[in-house]
Amino acid sequence: MRITPRKDEISAVAELLESDAYDSAEALAKAVIKRVAEVLADREFYAGVHRFGPGQLQLAWGPFTSDAEVVKFAKTAALGGEWMSLKLCSTGAFLARREKTLAQPSTHCSTCRHPHGAHEHPKFGGRCAARGCTCKQDTK
Repeated sequence: MRITPRKDEISAVAELLESDAYDSAEALAKAVIKRVAEVLADREFYAGVHRFGPGQLQLAWGPFTSDAEVVKFAKTAALGGEWMSLKLCSTGAFLARREKTLAQPSTHCSTCRHPHGAHEHPKFGGRCAARGCTCKQDTK
C-alpha cells in the first residue's frame, strides 16, 4: 500500500512526537499508532475481490490506496478468474456524520437517495458521484 502523507496527517503525528506527555518510548509509540489509525480512518481505500468463477468463494485483499493499485496486484497475483475493485468508504466520515445527528444514521442521501459514499469522492467535492445524478448536496 502506497500512502502519501497529507499535511494535516503529518501535523497530527508531529504534535504527539513533540509532546512531553509520555513517560516512555513505548507509551509514545502506542499513542502514535492509535493516532495514525484515527487519521487513516478518514481516507478512502480499496479492496481487491477475486473469485475463480460464478458461485465460487470470493476472497478479498487490501487495503489499497487506488483502483490502479488493485489492478496491479491482480496482475501480479495471476490467479485467473474474475477480479473487481471494491471502494471502501471512509469510516471516519461516517462516524463524523453520525455524531452530528441524534437520529438513527442514514446510509443514503436524503436528496438523491444514493449511498453517502457516493458523496465522499474528493474529485467531486461532496457532490454525488453516481453517473447521471445532479445532486449537489454535500452530505459530510
